[in-house]
Amino acid sequence: MSPAHALSASVVAIVLVAVACGGAAAPTATKAPVAPAAAATATPARAPAATTAAASGKATGKVIIAVASEMLKNSLDPATSTGVPYVIQASLYEPFAFLHEGNYETPVLAASWKLAEDARSWTFQLRKGVKFHNGEDFDAQVMIKNMKRAKGIGSAAFHENVDGYETPDSHTLVLRVKKYDLALVSRLSWTTSIGMPAPARYIDEVGEDGIQKHPIGTGPYKFVSLDTAVGALTLEAWDEWGGYWGFKPTVKTVVRLSIPQETTRVAMLATGEADIAGLAAGPQLREVRGATVYSSSSTQVSWLEFFKQADPTSPYSDVRVRQALNYAVDKQTIIDKVLGGAGEPVAVPLASFQNGFPRDIKPYPYDPEKAKRLLAEAGFAGGFDGGTILTASAANKTLGEAIAPYLEAIGVRVQVQPIDAGTLYRRWNPPAHDLGKDSGMGFLGSNLPGDSAYRIESFFTKYGIWGYTVDPELDRVFDQTFQVRTAAERDLLMEKAARTTHEKAYKLFLWSPKAVFGWGPRIADWRHGGIESGNAPLIQSIRLK
Repeated sequence: MSPAHALSASVVAIVLVAVACGGAAAPTATKAPVAPAAAATATPARAPAATTAAASGKATGKVIIAVASEMLKNSLDPATSTGVPYVIQASLYEPFAFLHEGNYETPVLAASWKLAEDARSWTFQLRKGVKFHNGEDFDAQVMIKNMKRAKGIGSAAFHENVDGYETPDSHTLVLRVKKYDLALVSRLSWTTSIGMPAPARYIDEVGEDGIQKHPIGTGPYKFVSLDTAVGALTLEAWDEWGGYWGFKPTVKTVVRLSIPQETTRVAMLATGEADIAGLAAGPQLREVRGATVYSSSSTQVSWLEFFKQADPTSPYSDVRVRQALNYAVDKQTIIDKVLGGAGEPVAVPLASFQNGFPRDIKPYPYDPEKAKRLLAEAGFAGGFDGGTILTASAANKTLGEAIAPYLEAIGVRVQVQPIDAGTLYRRWNPPAHDLGKDSGMGFLGSNLPGDSAYRIESFFTKYGIWGYTVDPELDRVFDQTFQVRTAAERDLLMEKAARTTHEKAYKLFLWSPKAVFGWGPRIADWRHGGIESGNAPLIQSIRLK
């Protein structure tokens, strides 16, 4: 039986397009924004108009959100974070800027910015009148203190390039750089948490451990509690928030629950234990009752990571083997039969709207005969033991079981191995980062918007903390992005890097899936409000009926 026939026989087709259980009309899916080249200057954009409820008074009510991802106890301080959901960070804290509809960056804590003619310094006019949840003021010295203490995602490359700080006045920050960095605003806004400050005196009083236990920012929601034992994060609307860049919250209390089991999240929607739930492909979507299932375009690109590709003794170190596996899998059939058509095959790690995206490169076509020839050329005519496919959710287990027969059809023997989501998350992120001990592959990917350099840096270069690729050529290309002075030159380098990831097949590139959420009957709307935040709208845009 062919893999396609086996898939048809064993996998129930799940439709992830916007549908409404019980006959209610489904919301219109939002369109992913198109990001032009990074701007050298910025002026404040008009914030989306507040709803009548938001304008009429203080926030009220409570909403419970159930999601699959774990909320780690060390993830709430942006300076040390290695992967807290951006939707949470941007609710507690605020970045320099947001990606806002058609504009590349919309000012938030940075009211405006300008790149010097010699491209060796950036001048940021910081927003005046901003206060932290504890009443402390935000200014340039606070921002510098937070930048200097940053040691989380993307901080190493940032510190390496900083040549000094200047403060002509309390709300002007001049950041001098050793090398050109046209993507600096994106780095401070989206691709790292460096531009999300905590209050200066509070940092001195409680230290990093204290910030992790009780984070304080400038965002529309303030911290109430985090119970890591049950995965419950509770936030409360901050009535004093300025509302200068988006919707003011109308929901007083938001509880985020980490619920790895998809069926449990679906059941919570049905019983009213959850008002909103993150959903994914799988038979459980057919069981959603009393809720609206909403899907929208996302920034996510999914792939299978070859954990031992840098080990010269592993078959995955051979480019021909990696290419063979990319040819072996019929991605479109899996999208059609498992994802219900809610996705598109991908060729590179970048989202289609990101700068440097190579539009002429097509995804690897399904060609099992070519895959077998490549394996034979690599010395594996009889195939090999491909190890495990790690899956951390019911949805990914279903997808892994759909992929495995295609690999076995060309002689690569694999086993689908479920792994606890929290365990996978801890092993993927520093300080562990030890998935390279495993002989096979696992579902990884990226949903971060903003400048494309971050995905290349994080997953394909020596500066990254997440990927398992080692390629001096990609390191050199990434380094060259700090040597050019125009966005056009830089985008060409990003395109070159993306092409290299495709040609050398550093991942088994899969698809760009849609983001799927279930809304309970109490939810009137939960939209981006003009602010793009990866795969989820920001929580202050939740509206109750």
